[in-house]
Amino acid sequence: MTKVELIAALEEAQSKADFYQLDSLIEEAKTEYGEEAFCFYYQAEYYRLLKDQEQAIDFYQKAIAISPQANYRLALALSLLQKGEAKEALALLQALQKEIPEEKDLQYALALYYSSQGEEEKSLLQLNKLLAQAPDDVLALRLKVDSLEQLGQYEEALQSLQFLKGEELGAILLAQQEIALLKKLERSEDAIKAYRDLIASDPKNIEYRLALGDYYMQLANYEEAQYCFADVLDLEKKQGGQTAYTLKKKGRALLYRNQLKEAQADFKAAMKTEGDDSESYLLLAQTAERLGQLPMAKMYLELGLDMAAYNRWPLYQKLGQIALALEEWTEAEKAFEGMTREAAGKAEGFYQLGLLYIRQGDLANAYEMLLEADEEFHEKAMDMLKLHCADFLAKKAKEEEGEMLDEFAAAMAENAQSPFIQQVDAKLWTVHRKATIAQNPLLKELPKEMQSLLLKAFEGMLLQLTPKGLFLLNLGQKPTRAIYRILKEASSGVAIELQPLDSGKMSQNMQFRLRKAFFVLCGIGEGDAKLDIYFQEQSPKDLPAAIKAAYKKAHQAEELAFLK
Repeated sequence: MTKVELIAALEEAQSKADFYQLDSLIEEAKTEYGEEAFCFYYQAEYYRLLKDQEQAIDFYQKAIAISPQANYRLALALSLLQKGEAKEALALLQALQKEIPEEKDLQYALALYYSSQGEEEKSLLQLNKLLAQAPDDVLALRLKVDSLEQLGQYEEALQSLQFLKGEELGAILLAQQEIALLKKLERSEDAIKAYRDLIASDPKNIEYRLALGDYYMQLANYEEAQYCFADVLDLEKKQGGQTAYTLKKKGRALLYRNQLKEAQADFKAAMKTEGDDSESYLLLAQTAERLGQLPMAKMYLELGLDMAAYNRWPLYQKLGQIALALEEWTEAEKAFEGMTREAAGKAEGFYQLGLLYIRQGDLANAYEMLLEADEEFHEKAMDMLKLHCADFLAKKAKEEEGEMLDEFAAAMAENAQSPFIQQVDAKLWTVHRKATIAQNPLLKELPKEMQSLLLKAFEGMLLQLTPKGLFLLNLGQKPTRAIYRILKEASSGVAIELQPLDSGKMSQNMQFRLRKAFFVLCGIGEGDAKLDIYFQEQSPKDLPAAIKAAYKKAHQAEELAFLK
C-alpha cells in the first residue's frame, strides 16, 4: 500500500470510528513510515475516538513537533477543549483564525469553546456562520440545539433539532432531547406522542415506559401512569422478575387514585421482593393510616425498623407522627429520639423533639432539642427558639458574653495603658460629613447626589471606644458590641482585632487614627471603594435626636454595660 493509499485508508477508518481497522492501519504505518507526523496524528485520532484525551493530546503534540500543520493544531485544540483546558485551546484557535478563518472545523471549534465558557450567544454566531456554508453539518446542528436550549430558546432548539431527524448515530439521545424540549414548552400531548414513538422503536425497553409513567405522574394523570407501570411490571415478569422499584411506582399511582387496597397489595409485593427497603414499609404504613388502620400502620413501621438496612429515619418520623395523633407522648418521644440516631434524620429528629416539648409546655427541654437541631443546620430551628425560648437564648448569650469578657480581661488591662485609647476613652463620636468628603478623593469626585447616597450608610453612626470594648451604633441596624486586642499602636493610630459579642459573628481587624480634632475609622468598604470615615466628638446632650433616642434605648437595655 502506497503512502497516499494508507493515509486514505486511515482517514476512512477514522471517519467510520472503526477502531479495529484504525489500530491495524496505524501499526502498518508505524512499520512502514516510522516517525512521520501522520503516524502520530492518526494515533492521536485513535485515542480521541476512545475519549482518552490525555493520550490524544500527547500524540497530537508529537505530530505537530514534526509538522505543525493547521489541521493537526486544530485537532489538538478540540482535544484540549474536551479535556477542559479551554485557555490553551483558545490560544491555538486564535492563531488559526489568522491562517484558516473560513475553515468549517475551526468555526465549530470556536463555537465549542464559547459554549464551554457559557457564552452561548457567541457560540450561535459561529454556528450560524458554519451552517450557512454547510446546512447539514450534524455536529454543528447538535451544538446549536444545545446552545439554544441553554439560552431557554426551546422553540428554536426544537426547530433546529428537526434537521437532525433521521440521523442514526445518537438517535435515542436526540429523541430524548426532543421530549425534554417539548416538556419545557409544556406541549404535553406532543411529548407523550414522542414518548410513545420512542417506546415503539424499542418495545422491550423498560426505561422508556418508566419515563412515560413518571411524566404522567407529573401531569397528575394517575390512571395512565398506573397503566404504564403495569406494562413495565409485565415486561419485568417476562425478563426475570418484577422489581420493588416499579411496584412502588404503580402503588403510588393507585394511592393518588384512592385505590388503597390495590396500592397496599403492590406495596406488600414490593416489601416481599426487597425486604430491606425502608420505603416499602413507609408506604404500607401511609396506606394503612389512610384506611384508618393506625395499629396496622405502627406494625409496618416497627417491622421496617427491624428489617430495613438504610434510610430508616422516615420510619421513625412517621411512627412519631402517628403517636402524636394518638396523644401517646412517650411513644412519640421514643420515635423522634430514634430519628436522632440516624445521620440523615438527626436535625429533623431534634426539631420534632423540640416541638413535642413545646406542646407539653417543657420549654427547658424544648430549648435543648431546638438548639441541637440548629447546630445540625435545621432551617426552622432558630425561628422556633426565638419564638418559644427567647429567655433561654438570652441567658445563654449572657453566659457566653461573660466567658468572652473573662477571656479578654488581660487584653482590657493592656488597652487601658494605651496612650491612644486614653485620648478617646468613653467619648462619643458622630460622623462629620464635610470632613469625610474632603478627605476621601473618591467622594470629592462624585456628584452631590452620589455623595449623599454613599454617606447615607454612615451618617446615622455613633462610635464609643473604651479599654473594655467598642460600641458602634448605626440607625436602622443592630448595634455592634465588641471587645478587642491591640495589634499595633503608634502615637496617632491603632490597629485592633475586634471580637463581636454577638454569637456567631467572626472577628475582624479595624484601624483608627486621630487627625486634629477627628477620630478616623480607616478603610471601610471593599477594594478601590474603601473610605475613611471622619468622626467628631459630641456631648450626650448635643447628639442628633434620632441617635440620642437609639443610644438611650441601648443604655436602658444594658447593651453598653460591658464597657464599664
